Amino acid sequence: MADFPYLTKTEKIVMRIFWHADKPLTQLDVMEIARQRGEMKWNPHYIFLVLDSLEKKGVLIESGHTRVGKAYARLFEPVISHVEYVVLYVFEVLHDNEIEEFLAAFTAKKEEKEKSLH
Repeated sequence: MADFPYLTKTEKIVMRIFWHADKPLTQLDVMEIARQRGEMKWNPHYIFLVLDSLEKKGVLIESGHTRVGKAYARLFEPVISHVEYVVLYVFEVLHDNEIEEFLAAFTAKKEEKEKSLH
């Protein structure tokens, strides 16, 4: 994945579902999880388009098929983790000379958070 994969709001919601799943998911799984979370209600055609877009952007991959009723459904899983996506985002928005400053600020914030927990 050479370029940063810009994700729409809906694509980010779908990817969060995949990032929190412990197994590959079908289109229907994604729709059901989103419905249970109260995030969005999508029709099957729309979610198909979103999954297709995420696959083309290289963040999802088709990983198999499973039987659903009398038909088979495609299974999808993420190519990158949520943390890896955030790292790609940081490198996309910061200039090379800002990376060290970012790491210092990140470390300071992490230490501050750890102190507040104790």
